[in-house]
Amino acid sequence: MGSYTTVPLTKEQYKEIIDTMRKGSMWFRPNTRIAEALITEANLGIRIEDVLALKPSNFIFAGGLYKINIVEHKTKKRRYKTISTDFYKHLNAYIKENKIKKDERIFPITERTVQKYLQKVCYYLEYENISTHSFRKYCGMNLYEASGYNIIKVMNFYQHSSPAITQRYLGVSSYEEDQMLQAYTELV
Repeated sequence: MGSYTTVPLTKEQYKEIIDTMRKGSMWFRPNTRIAEALITEANLGIRIEDVLALKPSNFIFAGGLYKINIVEHKTKKRRYKTISTDFYKHLNAYIKENKIKKDERIFPITERTVQKYLQKVCYYLEYENISTHSFRKYCGMNLYEASGYNIIKVMNFYQHSSPAITQRYLGVSSYEEDQMLQAYTELV
């Protein structure tokens, strides 16, 4: 896609990109499938290649919670994590509406197709440095904020080996450091 740093989306960018994909424009057709794939990435925090490999059978109801059960393509690590009931219901409605069978891919498209379409939409919206990975980072940033800026929880979610990797990945310093620096003033 280019040599730039992929940034996490803002909530406004996320909503505008998804709305634009659903509606289309005079330069491109609406594409609900790609919008749903990116919504899935933003909610599950998994890479687009793993989103596109998902099947309804990868979702399990256990212990009163919905869970995702996959082996990540890049890292070969198992991801057996709880997911939001609201997101599961949203995705399940899409699965039923599109008559997707238990062992069929939910999004039978290529990563390149998603990237090219997202690039068109971002060009149209005049957004820079956004790729499919921005949706994964968007999930991480939301989890970081929701956890009270607990980088360890986000590190565990991503299965990173250290907090420093997660901080670099999200492009944040520790919340405590930010607070300390915000409060520091030495004027003469």
